[in-house]
Amino acid sequence: MLKIIKERRPIKFRDYTIEYRYKDDLEAGFSFPATCHGDPDWSKMGSEMLANYEACLTDKRLTEGEFTKHEWTN
Repeated sequence: MLKIIKERRPIKFRDYTIEYRYKDDLEAGFSFPATCHGDPDWSKMGSEMLANYEACLTDKRLTEGEFTKHEWTN
């Protein structure tokens, strides 16, 4: 017989990103990990992601980077 050791409880999760979207298609673009303060989280970016981030900073086709906070409960 199965014994319940601890009752299930909801856990909140948070994720932070900086998002760049194409001005002519706001559904497409790039998303990069960020800290809770809105700064890029360099520790989570590999070399290709860093190159894409740097390209987004100067690409006129993209919107300005938007800090986004995602929260969900599991």
